[in-house]
This record gives sequence, C-alpha cells and structure tokens, in this order.
Amino acid sequence: MTTAILAALLVLGADQAPPQATRPDDAAAVVALGDCSSPVLPAVALSFRAALRGSGVPALSEAETADRVGGTSSRSLRDLDQALSTARDQFLNGQPEPAFAALQQVERDLRRLRPAPERWELERRVLSSLAQIRASSDRAAARAFLEQIAAVDPAYEPDRAVFPPSFRAEYRKVRDGLQESGRSRLEVATEPPGLPVYVGGHPAGASPLTLQLPPGTYRVEVDWGHRGLVRTVTLGPTAQRLVLSRAAEGAILPDAGPCVLAEPDRRTALGRVAKQLGVSRLFAIRVEGSGPDERVVATELDARSGAEKPELSEPAVPPSPAAEAAGRLAARIAAPPPPPGQGLRTASYVVGSVGLAAAGAGTYFIISGNSTLHDLETQYQQGNGSFPAGSEQAVKAKSDDAKSKRTLGVILAGVGAAAVVTGVTLFIVSGHQAPEGEHAALVPYFSGDGGGVALTGRF
Repeated sequence: MTTAILAALLVLGADQAPPQATRPDDAAAVVALGDCSSPVLPAVALSFRAALRGSGVPALSEAETADRVGGTSSRSLRDLDQALSTARDQFLNGQPEPAFAALQQVERDLRRLRPAPERWELERRVLSSLAQIRASSDRAAARAFLEQIAAVDPAYEPDRAVFPPSFRAEYRKVRDGLQESGRSRLEVATEPPGLPVYVGGHPAGASPLTLQLPPGTYRVEVDWGHRGLVRTVTLGPTAQRLVLSRAAEGAILPDAGPCVLAEPDRRTALGRVAKQLGVSRLFAIRVEGSGPDERVVATELDARSGAEKPELSEPAVPPSPAAEAAGRLAARIAAPPPPPGQGLRTASYVVGSVGLAAAGAGTYFIISGNSTLHDLETQYQQGNGSFPAGSEQAVKAKSDDAKSKRTLGVILAGVGAAAVVTGVTLFIVSGHQAPEGEHAALVPYFSGDGGGVALTGRF
C-alpha cells in the first residue's frame, strides 16, 4: 500500500517539460585526443558521441565531423587508378555521363588521400579525362578542368597515347592563356620548416617557398607524415603569405576519429578544429592511465570564446572498457543542470512521500490497536464481566500491545500529516522560484559490445 502511494505521488508530481527546439548554432562535435595511432581512441570517441546523441544533445555524426575537416578516405590510390580506367572505358564506349560522374567521385576521393607526387600524377589524369568528356558539350567547363592543371604544373603534357591531337592543342591554348594572365605571389612557410608543400595538388617543393601563380583559388597542403587540414587561398593583386603549423593543420587527422594530436599545442589544435567544424561546443575525448588507474577524460571547448571548461573524467575499471566509461561520461554531461528552486521541488517529493507513508503506517497501527482492544472488550462482556481463569496475563499483554500500537499510530499519523503539509508547501514555493524542468534523466551509453542506460541528474 505504502509503495503504491509513493509511486502515485512521484508519477503525478513528475515534471513534464516539453522538448526544447534546437538552433543550428547549438550543435556540438566530438573528436578523439591523444595518440591518434591508438586503435582504442576512435571507439571511445564513437561511444561518447553516440551517448550524447542518444541523450538528445545535438551533435554532429562521425561522418559529418570528418567531412568538415576534409572527409574520410575510403579508396586507395590503386583503387582510384582502377576506377579511372573503368570510367575511361565507359566514355570510349559511348557512356559519357556515367563516366563523368564516376570521375568526379574519383577526384573527390583523391583529395582525401595523403598528398604525394603519385596522387598528383593520378589527379591530373583524372582532370584531363573530365575535360575530354566535356570538350564537345561544355567548352568552358572543359577549360576550367585544364586550368587546374596548367596553373600549377605548366610543364605537363597530355599523354599522346591517350588524348587526341585536338585535345592536346586545346590544352596548350589554355596553358598559354594562363601564362599571359599575370602572376600573383604566394609565400608558404611551415612550422617546422623543410616539409613538402603541395599547391593545387601539385608538389611545389619544401618550405619555405615563394611561388608565382595565375590569379585564382588554390588548396595548400603539407605532408606531415599523414594527411592534415587543407588551407584554401585566393590569389589576386596582393601577395599572400600562409603559415601552416604542425600544432594546427598538422595536428588534425580526419581519418582517425577524427583525432587531434595532444602535442605539441593542444589548445591551438582544438581551437583550429572547432573553427573548421563551425560548432558551438567541441568535446575532445582521451584515455589516461592504465589498468586500475585508467580513465576517460573529456575536455569541453566553447568554440565561440575558445575557453575550456573544467575537465571531467570517468574511471574505466576492468571489466568495464574505456568505451563504456566514455558512454557514462557523456551521460553525465548530457544531464541538464537543475534550474533554481528544483532542489525544493525534489525535497517536496521526498518529504511528501515520507509523510504519506508515515500517515498510512500510523493509520494502520491505530486501526490494528483499536481492533485488538475491541476484541478484548467483547470477550470481557461475553464472560459476564470477567476473562477465563488463567488468561489474565495474556489478556494484559494483548491490551498493552494494542495500546502501544495505537499510541505509535497517533504519533506516526501526526508526523505524517505534518510532513505532507510541509511537502505541499515546498512544492508551492518551488513553483514560484523557477519554471519547471527536468533535472534527472535516463540516458544511454554505448560501447563496442552493447550499451545500457544510466540515471543521471542533480538533486
């Protein structure tokens, strides 16, 4: 009975706050942080991201996050070379549109590979093939593809065995036209210096370097030993200078979670990736310690101000893996803080529930005690003013027990009534202090082996 009363109170009194509308600038993103070669980090970031999204926090998916920092590579250089050959066969067999679409995808996938001379060699063949397909139907588009090559690699000559004389002549016209269009100055430095720089996909040399290029827009990359962020620069009459740093562009690995290297400058790298992602909140997830000391740590960055919030951590004590700890940590972060006065609201539920329980128990003891005394009175009257011989001691014990129950019942009923009044008062007061809102929630967490739910909140 008491349990049913308590449950009814909690259900009837529970706050039912409507879901809040999500604004575009409310989005969050999650990246891994630390040793980006670790196979554990991507799973930990994935679990944290899934738990945030499962808890209703608007967060970019893994694919959305990776796309905003350059996308995830899905095909190797050899795969793309084969795709180029297949597309050219389609074109030569009278299927220009399917061939064109396939080559556009090859071009996009090429840019998601680490910069290398081999990548550029394949990229300019793809651009030449795209121009060849469009040469008869859209000359302007064909020239635009050829300009991408000629602007950065004027020494290139289309393969005589693949491209007809008319196409090669058109390429020379495009190249000569760019040579006559003037030059813009581009200076590129790297920190540290001496690293290979790629402009428009073409290997331009080791940094620092100065280039004279036709006016236009170019992508600038550095070979950090892995693929990092790409910078885009538009050249005009004024000289441009770019500095690409291992602590920023070189610290972000799109293919690893995405992942941010913890060294050499975590704050700079997180600020750059937050700007690149265009989100309001950035969570960087890392794993520290080992064995019984292992824990998952979350760093939250306000992308607008660049300020870091105090870090939160969750132990990953065996047999609970780090991915499960990440899910629990996200559940804690996703639980909204209580509004002012919510503590009084919670207290009103607790005090009121205890009051109802006490009042119910008191009523039970009063009824039980009175029932026993009534039975003794009936027995006494039926015995013509006396009890059976030898039962005096038992009768006295029953009478004392009944009176004790009745006294206890009166006390409990009084305390319960006072608690109910107090609970109602607290409920009314809390309603005047703040709007109602959820302060506790069941939120999911995820890991590679499954998941679960956690009760989180503040009381």
